[in-house]
Amino acid sequence: MPQDAFTIKYIATELNTALLGAKVNKINQPDPEEVVLHLYTKNGVKRLLISANAMGARVSFTEDEKPNPLTAYGFCMLLRKYLQSAEVTSVTQVGFERIVKIEFSALNDFFESRERALYIEVMGKYSNVVLTESDKILGSLKAFNLDINSLRPLVSGMIYALPVKQDKFLPDDVNLSAFLDDIFSKTPIDGVNLAQILFDNVVGLSKPTASEIARKYHDNFNGFLRGVDVVKTLNDFLTNPKISPCIKVKDGVIKDFFVTDYKIDKFDTIYFDSILEAQTACYKQKEAIRQTGDFKRKLLSIVKKQADKLAKREEIILKKQEDAKDLEDNRLKGELLIANLYRLKDGNSFTEVKDYYNDYKLIKIPLDKDKSIKQNAENYFKRYNKQKRTLSAVLPQIEELEREKAYVKSLFAELEIAETLSDFIEIENELKSIGFIRATKAKKKVNAKPKFLTYNIDGYTVRVGRSNINNDELLSVSNGGALWLHAKSYHSSHVVIEYKGEEFPESVIKASAEICAFYSEARDGGKVEVDYTKRKFVKKPPKSNPGFVIYTNQLSIVVNPLKHEEYLLKRG
Repeated sequence: MPQDAFTIKYIATELNTALLGAKVNKINQPDPEEVVLHLYTKNGVKRLLISANAMGARVSFTEDEKPNPLTAYGFCMLLRKYLQSAEVTSVTQVGFERIVKIEFSALNDFFESRERALYIEVMGKYSNVVLTESDKILGSLKAFNLDINSLRPLVSGMIYALPVKQDKFLPDDVNLSAFLDDIFSKTPIDGVNLAQILFDNVVGLSKPTASEIARKYHDNFNGFLRGVDVVKTLNDFLTNPKISPCIKVKDGVIKDFFVTDYKIDKFDTIYFDSILEAQTACYKQKEAIRQTGDFKRKLLSIVKKQADKLAKREEIILKKQEDAKDLEDNRLKGELLIANLYRLKDGNSFTEVKDYYNDYKLIKIPLDKDKSIKQNAENYFKRYNKQKRTLSAVLPQIEELEREKAYVKSLFAELEIAETLSDFIEIENELKSIGFIRATKAKKKVNAKPKFLTYNIDGYTVRVGRSNINNDELLSVSNGGALWLHAKSYHSSHVVIEYKGEEFPESVIKASAEICAFYSEARDGGKVEVDYTKRKFVKKPPKSNPGFVIYTNQLSIVVNPLKHEEYLLKRG
């Protein structure tokens, strides 16, 4: 992540331009590591997000409005007390550190003007936000106890001190070129990793920035390593970059945002009008990916819990089956004892009789010597009847268990092929509807009700369900002449091609089948066989699990799974 001192320098410059004279209207703290300042600026109201989260520490504008806790956090109340209605007087970088300082002019309880400052330390897991007045700490987002193990005490009333400096050179340190010359003199030219040397020994550089400086040095000096030239390239880059805000993207996923156009192989570049816009776009996707990942893990845990319950039930059922496997043997022993009742004597622990079902071979039958032969026979019949009743009860349990196992398997497949946050919200709603998640009285607000993926393939509208309940809904709104598709022998999304009063072109069926195969659990296994039939031949049995159907009159086609984003119109 290039949230280094170089990048923060230019973020602070843009923030200063955008926020100078802005007034604090509202302050929220949606979670323990994020604060949002609502500011009246010359260009309208802006939301300034200040995050000290280790995975996304930053200062940026945001359009998202997260729900606030019912009870405000202590740091939020502190900011409201000292910064409500305050005016931003400057936004600067502190030295060449990963620290942004926002200075405010505010009034105290006696309406006297006071200068206050918010220090935003963008330092990975050590990120923090500290509020001060006259350099004295009023409070911090993350408090550290004053003990021997604390990295730095941040106690109310103490003078704010910068984090302990790293054992590295500042870019303009006069001793840096001599230090580099000494390293180069001890290292063969072909063994010098200039980017790593800069990253390890110069303050404020991320690895991407160090790599870009090394590339520019080698372009300018044709690989000739000399400390003074490296330092010249370093400082030229840091002080006079060609500002070209952008993000780097590969396969639709953002790598990061950059102040200038870093040359990174195999990545596409998208340019923006400002660094703040590039930063916002970058973190918006990263936040969505993080939220989606968290959602997926939560739902997987819930479904796995149900799978574990089914496994325990299966273990109990199989034990009952195992205990009843000798029921015919017990019936036979009871019959043979009754058939030989006239010649057998009581008081023995076993007897041998001829098995007239098996060529009159001798069979040994254990007995309870304290009971008569007749009573022993009755015991064998009692055991047989009990085992018979057990098996009669177990068989429907096995059928129900197999249905539930198939349904849980379909949920795992759903979660694997789901892609967006709305997909997971749809699955969560399904889990609530079947009781896997206890529904709460307060309904969670969502930005948009998820529906179907909708495609236009050569003029034909094609819709794709994204969960079992969504598949049922798709089935219910499709007319009888529509063409319905489903991966054969695998869980998949239901796909429906709308009927236009004419035969469906083979090209449309093939592309729709490829989409169906992509949204199936078999999409990573090569070619997939997809069944298709008219919607009128697809039936949903009463009281069946969500997504379960039976169908007839089907044909099939074998295709490669393809997403076909070029045909995609909308996700909901």
